[in-house]
Amino acid sequence: MSKTKSIDSSLLDKAIVFAAKAHQGVERRGKGFPYIAHPLEAMAIVATMTNDQELLAAACLHDVLEDTDVTYEELKKEFGQRVADLVAAESDPVVENKSQEESWQQRKQFAIDRLAKAPRDVQMVAMGDKLSNMRAMYRDYRDIGEDLWLRFHVTDPKLHEWHYRGLANALSKLNDTEAYKEFTYLVEKTFGKKYGAFDVKEENGKVVVYGQINEQTVAKLRDFLRKDYHVVLDFKQVYTINFAGIRGLLNYKEEGYKFYIINASKKVTHRFDVTGFSNLVPTNETPREYNLDKATQAGDGYTSVTYFTNDGDAMVKLYYEFVDEEVIFQEKRFSLEALKLGIPTPLAGDLIDVDGKRGIIFERIKTKTSFARALADDYSRLDELAKDFAELSIRLHTTVTNKAIFPNVKNVYKKFVDNFKGLTDEEVMKIKRFIDQVEDRDTCLHGDYHFGNAIITSDNLKLFIDMGDFAYGNPLFDLGTLYFVTHNDRDDHSERLFHSPNKVLKEFYEHFVKYYFKDKSVEEVSEMLKPFAALTVIHFATLGGQKDWMLDYVRDFLLPRCK
Repeated sequence: MSKTKSIDSSLLDKAIVFAAKAHQGVERRGKGFPYIAHPLEAMAIVATMTNDQELLAAACLHDVLEDTDVTYEELKKEFGQRVADLVAAESDPVVENKSQEESWQQRKQFAIDRLAKAPRDVQMVAMGDKLSNMRAMYRDYRDIGEDLWLRFHVTDPKLHEWHYRGLANALSKLNDTEAYKEFTYLVEKTFGKKYGAFDVKEENGKVVVYGQINEQTVAKLRDFLRKDYHVVLDFKQVYTINFAGIRGLLNYKEEGYKFYIINASKKVTHRFDVTGFSNLVPTNETPREYNLDKATQAGDGYTSVTYFTNDGDAMVKLYYEFVDEEVIFQEKRFSLEALKLGIPTPLAGDLIDVDGKRGIIFERIKTKTSFARALADDYSRLDELAKDFAELSIRLHTTVTNKAIFPNVKNVYKKFVDNFKGLTDEEVMKIKRFIDQVEDRDTCLHGDYHFGNAIITSDNLKLFIDMGDFAYGNPLFDLGTLYFVTHNDRDDHSERLFHSPNKVLKEFYEHFVKYYFKDKSVEEVSEMLKPFAALTVIHFATLGGQKDWMLDYVRDFLLPRCK
């Protein structure tokens, strides 16, 4: 007879006893049996995904902070910080001055958003709780039907459907587990198409869509779309879309409405891909979970930290938490679409989630250096590099764009002007008129154009990087940026950002003008670019904060040209 393998289950044994005592005498609502049955079931569900004793203990204890007198400090003392933190992550926030019914949707939305960004261990504990609840809901609905909803503080089944479908999307990183598959199956069996929960709201500059998108619900989106700029449709709460829903979105595109989609689930993204919709409308899937344990940090900047993967094939760009996810989605999307147009840029891979932080995996370009660094390393290459950068820029500025994907640079700069401080209403109007009077072009712009954002390799491959501000319009908007960064007359700034003193940058600019324009003098080009350099200053003010000198620069170089 074989012996059973012995393991150390002392922490879990202690947690079971602790939870039973904390919930002693409490009934599972409407069930007629002790409440402790629910935490024990949650623990058993988590055990199908992991044998981590701390996760199992946290699943068993997941309700003690929210439903009993046990405190976080007591839990930490008895079971350690990790278990206490896991349990705390399962507790709904308290909304002051509102009843449970009044704050229900607010609390559930907070929990959904938090879980979507949570690491896998937190999500596994949550899945134990949610699947246990879903099992009970499915059994009871099968037995008593619509009377089930009368048991809850919130009695509208559409709201419960919204909640559980939101949880399914938030926990989709667990789609490789049997627990997640059972959860989504029971959600579908319980709610199916009975209630058709759907909602659409403007939240933090985005349009957040909830529920199923079909022929009826897609019609409700029209009021939120625009033709003058791209609207962000956040699909994090969309659980399915049918052919009629996709056709409705395509009709809006044909009518001239501009929009793109972020946070689409794998199910929705698959439908977009197989129908060809994602080739016509920019769509980004919910970022996948990623582990950086075997990556090596390569550098850091104002908005992100970069890493090299251990196989040397990829570079991970991980953004700081203050960077809005829309900005990250945009860089991924613009990189892909610029490549489709033939603009040389590193290949962009998956959107990723690293413990709640968002990032993008890019192709690693080996033996590369920026044009700015190459110039600093070897001054004798100045003319060669200026010529190469001019040729790369001409290729960019003569490539016809995809107006359905990229914004008009004029609209972009008008928004920058609106956010620039210190201008009078009349000055704002004058600057906008100046922008409107610039000759229109349908060719590509980089948007953050300078020779620090272009790279060259040892075998002479030349590419643009940092494509998040890509746009279309007159090249003068891009070239104004080059003029400004080479003529700012601050050696400390030039050395820090471009590794060379300002004198060298001006020389580079003069050689660049010779190759880019051919038939114009440096003086003539500089006079033409000065007002666009001032527009660059307005742009920079929105990125790094407005400085005192910026308003004077705009009034000296731009406003005298405005009628």
